[in-house]
Amino acid sequence: MRRPSPFVPVAAGQASMRPYTLRKGDTLETIAQKRSMSVAEIMRCNAKKDGDAIGVGDTILLPAGKLSVRDTEIIGGIAKINQPRVYPTRRGESIMDIIEPRGIAFEDVKRLNPGVNLGTFVNGETLLLPPGKYTAREKEMLQGCGILPAETVNPLAVLVSPNSLAVLGAVAASGIYAMYFAACRRYQNYGIRLWGNDEGDRW
Repeated sequence: MRRPSPFVPVAAGQASMRPYTLRKGDTLETIAQKRSMSVAEIMRCNAKKDGDAIGVGDTILLPAGKLSVRDTEIIGGIAKINQPRVYPTRRGESIMDIIEPRGIAFEDVKRLNPGVNLGTFVNGETLLLPPGKYTAREKEMLQGCGILPAETVNPLAVLVSPNSLAVLGAVAASGIYAMYFAACRRYQNYGIRLWGNDEGDRW
């Protein structure tokens, strides 16, 4: 028997919102129905009016506590973030449908699920998946509900921020000045350049 997940999503009554990116087949009606909402509620959350176009790839906001049955199943399979999670398969879903969008190696799933026929699933079987491996949609939902931490800042982006560039420029200028000062002192003391100690290098 599976243990209940210790993770409790944000309560529906709270004002916290989460992003939801529409995929093929999504409509405001289906999104609302799966989360026991009305289309009007979704429109209010996004300051949209009837007739505003929303399509595949667009990101809208939903109350973090409004979850579909599938969302709840995914959350329920996570005992601890750094441990394998229980994944409830869907009827007709193949092992490749599961591992490819999550970037999971077949051997890793095989090792976690000894004796399980890793083909196409038809009876609601469950699998163990490696920790930290989620689809973009799962990650979006889990982060929006506060179960996963928000995306960390790209370290390369930090390096090119205005403040960081100013610091790097100051460090570079200090280094150049230090080399110039060392060259001057060396010339005064020894009459030679900073680079090269041969007699032919004397000034």
